[in-house]
Amino acid sequence: MNRIEVSALCDELVKLIGPGPGTAPTELQRAEQITQSLSHLDAGIGNAARESIGWFRIWHSERKWMQYGDGQLRPILSASIQKIRVVASRAPDEVFSSAT
Repeated sequence: MNRIEVSALCDELVKLIGPGPGTAPTELQRAEQITQSLSHLDAGIGNAARESIGWFRIWHSERKWMQYGDGQLRPILSASIQKIRVVASRAPDEVFSSAT
């Protein structure tokens, strides 16, 4: 995996936010697959990916997201994806050359 692929996966995560919160098992499953693949790159990217999937799980649980509301949770979720991008952009090249 390289930085371009990480960026593409982050773009996909943004699309998985969709129009609003609620139960969407397919989207949540895909978000989990993406964050799992990112978590293997290095500790920083892995931590950011795990944080993001935590927010995705809240986003896809009606009971949990109602504690935040769409207006608060959407920016948090978007920021968690942006954090993955930033951490990946700052990671040394070796992180990507050693990833399988």
